[in-house]
Amino acid sequence: MLNMKSNANSASEDDVGLIHQLVTKVITKKLEKWLLMIEQGGDVDLIVDMKQLKSAIDWCNKNGIVCADPAATTENELGDKLSQIRQKQHERLSNVVPFRDEDEDYYAHG
Repeated sequence: MLNMKSNANSASEDDVGLIHQLVTKVITKKLEKWLLMIEQGGDVDLIVDMKQLKSAIDWCNKNGIVCADPAATTENELGDKLSQIRQKQHERLSNVVPFRDEDEDYYAHG
């Protein structure tokens, strides 16, 4: 039989739940603000802090938040916000048109 001593400094399950809820709420609110600013025409590169976005993604990964089954009826607010930000970034990046070599020649000799 395993003999385990309890740690007097351990957080209770309720404490951990409160911390989890707070972190989730803070991340969700930040993502909502980013989405609002992007939808208002803000520059994604100036709005989104990639370290904070990675932190939000890591939080999802560590807490088992994954892509929801399209047939599922439950919603995941944090996962939805991350998905929306990724979609907005993809939309902005898909509008970028690269220079062609002849464009550079025209401006160099034009």
